[in-house]
Amino acid sequence: MEVYRNSAGIYSFHARDLWGRNAMSAVIKPDSILVYYPQQRQFIHDSIRRFAVSDYWKWDLSPRDLLELIDGKWVADLKEVTVLEGGKDYFRYQARTGSHQVNFEVSKSEGILRELILIDAAGDTAHVRFKGTREYKEYHRPKLVELMFQNSNSSIKIGVLEEQFDLLLPESFFSIEIPETAQRIPLD
Repeated sequence: MEVYRNSAGIYSFHARDLWGRNAMSAVIKPDSILVYYPQQRQFIHDSIRRFAVSDYWKWDLSPRDLLELIDGKWVADLKEVTVLEGGKDYFRYQARTGSHQVNFEVSKSEGILRELILIDAAGDTAHVRFKGTREYKEYHRPKLVELMFQNSNSSIKIGVLEEQFDLLLPESFFSIEIPETAQRIPLD
């Protein structure tokens, strides 16, 4: 899967099937989502809020929140951070953002995010572990991102093969052309 984010905070990603064909493309803006399934010639276009509570999404976080957890944006955007007692090989921090509490750990030796726990107002949690490291442009980056959700037995594991930052991508990376013959999938 290829995932892109531009400076305006718009995400775009594309998933391929086993034969390398485009199985799905999506564009996630701050308030909307567009998902296109070219092989079925179907698409979803709705608000993030409606999509996140639909039968097409099974996790407690919205798709946008999930992507921001994976790429570390939740930590990068924190304003006030409290330093907690850490361990032998990590620093521990806590912060609040909106209605969420964010607890996270940073490795002392590599200076990378190791773990993040996101707690919403109802006390539900999303637990993210960043495992293994690789070097990219003199930065240590995770090889594996693992997400677990308290309210379900589901988890997501993402192996990171390659990352590139500060690319000057054309606007076409963040738009999807939907053929007129494609059928809209209702969320109701």
